[in-house]
Amino acid sequence: MKSTGESIGVDENFGMAFYKSQLAAGMDLPKEGKIFISVKEQDKKKIRPIAEKAANLGFELAATSGTADAAKGVDIEKIKKSISRISKHQGCNFKQGN
Repeated sequence: MKSTGESIGVDENFGMAFYKSQLAAGMDLPKEGKIFISVKEQDKKKIRPIAEKAANLGFELAATSGTADAAKGVDIEKIKKSISRISKHQGCNFKQGN
């Protein structure tokens, strides 16, 4: 049987479990940079404290306008989202906007 290189992180907290899995896989988690945030409507009421925490850690933030509005008071660059319907493998294009 060939190994496919999976790793696992176990913890009661999802964030810590993910962190442990990344360490086990030899991945360093970023300590700086820009985070893109986009959440579905039902999760928007929960996003402000998460965005605040990321900003307080020194990350720059970008979000779709609805998500940025839900995190009112947090410095977030609004990004226009246009989804290409040509191919499911092309993903999304994000363009800087107002």
